[in-house]
Amino acid sequence: MISTDGRSKYEATLPERGGSRRRPPAEMLHLLSAVIVWLVTGTTISSLNKWIFTVYNFRYPLLLSALHMLTAIVVDYGLIKLRVVHHRAAGEQDLTTNAKCKVFMLSLTFCASIAFGNMGLNYVQLSFAQMIYTTTPLFTLAISTLILGKQHHIIKYTAMMPICLGASFSIMGEVQYDQTGCFFVFAATMLRGVKSIQQSILLQEEKINSVFLLYLMSIPSFCILTVAALTLENWTLIESPLHYDRHLWVFILLSCLSSVMYNLASCCVITLTSAVTLHILGNLNVVGNLLLSQLLFGSELSTLSCAGVMLTLSGMLIYQNSEFIVGYLDARRATAKGVGHLGVHNAFEDNSVTPESTCHLQRSDVTANFSPSSVHKLSRCMHGRARRTVRYLVRILSTDMEPKTDSGSAPLTSEALAAVEDEEVLNKMLDNATDFDERRMIRAALRDLLKKKREKREQERGTRQQDLRQQGLSKGGRAGGAVSVGRASMNQPSMHKPPGQASASASTPFTRTAGSKASPAAASVQKCPAATPNAKNVKQMLLDWCRAKTEPYEGVDIQNFSSSWKDGIAFCALVHRFFPDAFEYSILNPNKPKENFQLAFSTAERLAGCPPLLDPDDLVRMKEPDWKCVYTYIQEFYRSLVEKGLVKTKKRL
Repeated sequence: MISTDGRSKYEATLPERGGSRRRPPAEMLHLLSAVIVWLVTGTTISSLNKWIFTVYNFRYPLLLSALHMLTAIVVDYGLIKLRVVHHRAAGEQDLTTNAKCKVFMLSLTFCASIAFGNMGLNYVQLSFAQMIYTTTPLFTLAISTLILGKQHHIIKYTAMMPICLGASFSIMGEVQYDQTGCFFVFAATMLRGVKSIQQSILLQEEKINSVFLLYLMSIPSFCILTVAALTLENWTLIESPLHYDRHLWVFILLSCLSSVMYNLASCCVITLTSAVTLHILGNLNVVGNLLLSQLLFGSELSTLSCAGVMLTLSGMLIYQNSEFIVGYLDARRATAKGVGHLGVHNAFEDNSVTPESTCHLQRSDVTANFSPSSVHKLSRCMHGRARRTVRYLVRILSTDMEPKTDSGSAPLTSEALAAVEDEEVLNKMLDNATDFDERRMIRAALRDLLKKKREKREQERGTRQQDLRQQGLSKGGRAGGAVSVGRASMNQPSMHKPPGQASASASTPFTRTAGSKASPAAASVQKCPAATPNAKNVKQMLLDWCRAKTEPYEGVDIQNFSSSWKDGIAFCALVHRFFPDAFEYSILNPNKPKENFQLAFSTAERLAGCPPLLDPDDLVRMKEPDWKCVYTYIQEFYRSLVEKGLVKTKKRL
């Protein structure tokens, strides 16, 4: 179950991680165990099958292949039921009809390659089969170029020459050559190349887990191989299972378990490292199978076969390390260009040539009239200051000779990002960025922009509330004045009362009226501080809201905006509360925080329109998430829910 064209998770996230990283001890132990299991099972599975066919004369390769598929179904089904493997990606629902057709076609190729491989071992030596299997990249390259139209580097095509030549030498040097067995082995090799391309396309388009994909392929493969075994194989010679040696069934069981463990270990290794690493380790499998073929079956290797082995392995090494070779050649070419600039030293033999005029000389004009020997002699005779001047001039000339890049390729700066005031522009820049530092700067700029917008909204809200309070006070004052005037006019006829009584009667209604009418305004003034809560109250209210929304979920205990969110389960629970159909919460594993972060953030971004403010790799790297980052993200998620109408807010005056 190896994708030869696609990248692993480790490869995909490596540029964002800033290059190589130091693996923790637990991950190193996990990787080492997976590599050991993969090497052991990959080396022994072919030998076990050959031993079953040769020593015990078991002439039912299709039945053995069907048993392999049945074992894969049982083991993978148990892993999925025990929730060791998550068979659904972020927001993934049931497979579409197109995806099911692709899985079925991949199952046909998968079971056919296994069946042809096992049938070929009935006729040819194990060493010969292994040499033919190493030509799988040839078929993969040819199919991807001719059918898919994919272009590869010339180094990969060059690597096919020793591979083809080595396979030809192996065929010519085969002592026990069998035409039927050779056909079966070549068919299995070609189908392996087709399977690699099919699997790569399916994994990249449908985002299916590799183990779950193995489970999906095993079901139709088992049915197809069972029907083929019942139809094509000769059952007249079969005997009772009790008649066979009991060790035969032990070897068959070991072969089935080795097949499943090999595929599971392949998925694990390619996830933790890369496909290139897996191919390089595959060369060790080839060598191990050749040694076992010599030890167990006494296979004879002629001189041509040995030469074919060496050529094939060398071609495989070139193919697997083609990217490193291309990088090395580009570096050498760049170094050669830098050395070519040294021809400008000879220009100083003429005193009329100044550094300013030499800067405008083309490299071809400078180096055309001088030989390397004269340049070397002149540079040796130069004084220290002249050498430093020449070095400076070479740097200037090298800069002028480099191709000019457009302004869009200039490195990003914080000032340039701060000038962007459009959230959509920053989101597009974040999607297109590949460098880790650039992504971090864009995320910081996005957070600052959202913070500015939030502060602007709060300022506008405060201004509106201030205007409303002033309007309420002015209305209350006018109403109080009108009532007091009315009461005063009513008291005007009683002019014969004593002055003290009159003043008392005049002041009493005013006081009572003012008190009765001014109390709402006073109450509104007293409520003004509560209408605009401070940051501490807002933070506590948001924390209480998160705690209330995630209370029904098991394993979630939100006490703060830092450590309570470190495993990603709290994010998933909060998102699942509003989008319960997006994913299945019960299958989440707290021990896989990165997958939980990716699931929650992608769902919130897709369904709620929440901006991508947090990076799963950053959160995994930190011991505890930064509370400010989490707090800002939850604020934006809450705002997105309000805009979607999923959360109702109370309007404040």
